[in-house]
Parts: sequence; structure tokens; C-alpha cells
Amino acid sequence: MIIDTNILTRVFTGDDSVKAEAGRNFLHRLNAGDLQAVFPERHIIELVQVLTSPKLYNRSRDDVAAMLLTLFGISGLRIESGAVVREALQLFAEHRSIDFPDCLTAAEVAATNDVVLSYDRDFDRLGVRRQEP
Repeated sequence: MIIDTNILTRVFTGDDSVKAEAGRNFLHRLNAGDLQAVFPERHIIELVQVLTSPKLYNRSRDDVAAMLLTLFGISGLRIESGAVVREALQLFAEHRSIDFPDCLTAAEVAATNDVVLSYDRDFDRLGVRRQEP
């Protein structure tokens, strides 16, 4: 089972109490071992963007990182690229001017001991090797 972004948006914002409660119940069932599910990396990116958007929920980076890190404690839930996503969330909370996709790329580059090909000097601040073409 793959979880879409809108399920966790409801859980974390409570903007629709009925859907938020249904989502929390689903997470409890995952944690109890009744179900197994995956939350894809692409939906993590979308959820971070939705929750931090000034036009939508305007949550702080620290709050969003803390909320999403709680997902790692749910036993029946697998976060796609979990170790990379966890590191990216920590980078996102620490580096206020760097967007989440760049934090995710930096975490992937660090995990694989690779190089990022980019003109974006933000990667230099994230401590990963960067090259320009």
C-alpha cells in the first residue's frame, strides 16, 4: 500500500477533523502491525512543500522536520530512501535558506560518497562535493 501526501497532510494539520482522525487510525493500525505501507520519497518532497508554503500551512522548517521524523517510529511504515530522507530533514531544519530538494540531493550525495553536478553553491554549504560542467 502506498500512502499519498494528502493523508499525512490531514494528519499533521488537522484541517479536516474527520479525515485527520481516519488518518491517525490508519497510522495506529500500521504501528500495531495490522498493515504495511510505503511513503514514497516524492510524497515527502510534496508534503514538505505543502506544509511550509506561506500560502497554505506556513509551518516552520523545525516543525515540519520534527513532524516527518515521527514517521520513522511507525513500525509498519517504510519511508522510501529512509536514511537519506532522515538526513535531508535534518539538513532542512538546520539550513534556513536551502530548499528541501537540495537537502535531499545533498543527503543522497553524502550517502553515496558521490559528487553533485550543479552551479548551485548551496551545496558547498551542505558539505558535499560539487562540480560544474
